[in-house]
Amino acid sequence: MIQIVEEKENDTVILHLEGAFLGEYDSQKFKESLESRSNISLIIDFERTQYILSKTISTILFAFRKAQKDNGNIILACPKGAVKSVLEMTRVNTFVPTTSTLDEAKRLIRDDGEQV
Repeated sequence: MIQIVEEKENDTVILHLEGAFLGEYDSQKFKESLESRSNISLIIDFERTQYILSKTISTILFAFRKAQKDNGNIILACPKGAVKSVLEMTRVNTFVPTTSTLDEAKRLIRDDGEQV
């Protein structure tokens, strides 16, 4: 089961995902946490995420396209193990900015004109 912990730093929202996406409930919860956002800088922190589903990938892509359209920004931070493998296999990491650390993600947001 996934837990989503939201943190806000200035104009940036950081979603810390903890656990594993195990089914439809987790995927829907993640999708709902992203759908209502616009014109924001968002970091999705995968440091404590063990597993993601294909539906997680489609939700990330939906949110990324929406953010681009709304002049927002999404960065994926700290993917490891199975999560990193899935992001690499699906090549999501080639067009959605992805960093090894949360600090790197915050720096990218800052460099893009936002404040963290």
